[in-house]
Amino acid sequence: IPFVLVGSTEVPDVFQVDVDHRAAAREITLHLLDRGIRHPLLIGGSRDYLVNRSRFDGFAAAAPAFPADTVSFVSISPATAAAARLP
Repeated sequence: IPFVLVGSTEVPDVFQVDVDHRAAAREITLHLLDRGIRHPLLIGGSRDYLVNRSRFDGFAAAAPAFPADTVSFVSISPATAAAARLP
């Protein structure tokens, strides 16, 4: 059955449609710099997923535009999020 995946996959020969997450993350991070933000933080999901790695890569690509030691990344996994929830 022919199909097109909406989202990202690393599976070869699968037709897919998605946003360029790397370019978008880079662009929005540089936009924050233009707006005067000096300590950006990316809160992302597990790097086990292609989409999260792409967003991190875009964020990291913009990092050199910021002063040294001012860029942070936090990865939140489902287990971490569940442990952080209040009862």
